[in-house]
Amino acid sequence: NPCELINESYKQGGQPLQMGTSNRYAVVSSTSPRSSASSGSSGSSDIAMAEHIPGPKLFKVLRSTWYKHRNVEPIMYLAAIAELLAMTIVVSFFITWVYDHTTGGMQLSNNPIRNMVGYNNPCAFWDQPPALYFAFMAFCPMVYFAITYAHLDSIRANLTFQSNKVTMAVINWIYAVSQCLVMGIFVVTPTIHPDGQDLAPEEIRKMHNHMRLHSFFFLQLVPCLCLV
Repeated sequence: NPCELINESYKQGGQPLQMGTSNRYAVVSSTSPRSSASSGSSGSSDIAMAEHIPGPKLFKVLRSTWYKHRNVEPIMYLAAIAELLAMTIVVSFFITWVYDHTTGGMQLSNNPIRNMVGYNNPCAFWDQPPALYFAFMAFCPMVYFAITYAHLDSIRANLTFQSNKVTMAVINWIYAVSQCLVMGIFVVTPTIHPDGQDLAPEEIRKMHNHMRLHSFFFLQLVPCLCLV
């Protein structure tokens, strides 16, 4: 019974065994992402162990999709999201910095976030075109990874633990929904204040409301990350 064996250690030829697909147990090799898997019947197939593929976690997750049979730890999807977010921040900053220096723009020095709170946060790097077009595409895989993590980690918790299974599943799916809500930063963007124009109190209030809602979509992810 895989549910009974998942927390136990097994040896075959001196090498540790890990769960593979189709209730097989994979003989893990430290030199190759491929591992041989055996079941009760004759014959064998190859299972790709994602953690043994060289490179960052994002590359491991993407590269593992090349294999028909693969073993990917759920936590690797969280790591891939973190790496993709870091890359999005860096690339968006670079795009905006190049845009400012080539067009004479002031997106990094004069934007709603900096004007209201006194400094730039990562959203300031992609709130306006052209970085906006890159950033929203880069966030789409994060949503997919988050949903995949919630699904697989809930299965892992169901096989591993005897209690609190529902609680763990609820936490995982709260995180997945939170990652979906983050996309709201591309729907509700900060209102740009026209230079040299005085705004009426009602317009200023609308600008503040836009900023609060925009910030909420991004900041609501922080406590959900702490849960997982």
